[in-house]
This record gives sequence, C-alpha cells and structure tokens, in this order.
Amino acid sequence: MESNKEKKNLVRYTAKRLGLTYKELGKLIGYKPRSLAAFASTGKISEKLRVKLESLIENRSYEEINNEENLLKKCLKVYGMTPKEMADYLGIPFNTLIGWRYRKMPHNIKLLMYYMIEKKLLEEKLEKIEKRNNNT
Repeated sequence: MESNKEKKNLVRYTAKRLGLTYKELGKLIGYKPRSLAAFASTGKISEKLRVKLESLIENRSYEEINNEENLLKKCLKVYGMTPKEMADYLGIPFNTLIGWRYRKMPHNIKLLMYYMIEKKLLEEKLEKIEKRNNNT
C-alpha cells in the first residue's frame, strides 16, 4: 500500500506504480534519467512534469481497465455465457458487471475470473486426457 509520503514524491510514485526505471520513465515522458533522479531526491517538480506523470498514471490505469474488459470478455467466451448469464452466475446485478467496462474491477472479482478461466481450461484438459486414456 502506498503511503502519503510516496504519493507526494510523484516521480518515485510513478516509477514504482508503473514498474519502470527512471531511464524507462524518462523515455516515455521526454526527460533524462538523471533529471528524474534529481527530482525524485528533492520531491520538487515542475507543473509540466507533474502533468506528464499524472497523465501517464491515468493512461496506464485506462490500460488496466481495458485489460479487465478483455478478462471479462475472455471469461464470457470460455464459459459461453452472455453478460446477463454471467451476472446471474456471480450473483451480482447486471449493471454492475457492465459497469466494469468503464471503471476498475474489484481485485477479488479479477481473481475470481482468472480462477474461473483456469478451472474451465483445466477441466477441458482433464477431459481430453481421460478420453485419450479410455481410447487406449
């Protein structure tokens, strides 16, 4: 969990949140790694840099949401369900499920969907193995 101190140092916070080195971060926003390190050590940054860092975090958050939407689509496909059927299966309102296309999906639901997909794929593999063993 991030502390307020980490969030106040936006350069460090951004690099850590996105899993980037200062060199990688610098390439994305047009700054030299040494400059970013200097800003990180003082915690003082220009308004221009602040806007770039916050935009980068926001864009990455948007990518995460898109990945979550893909996770939902994959889960629907693997189970052969409609969004309404999936909502009923999970015991949640349909609008909540659809809303995850536009806002962050709860972590426990992401885990559940990953496990649901994995379970279904493992069941299919097991079925193939059993079928092969029965044929021999």
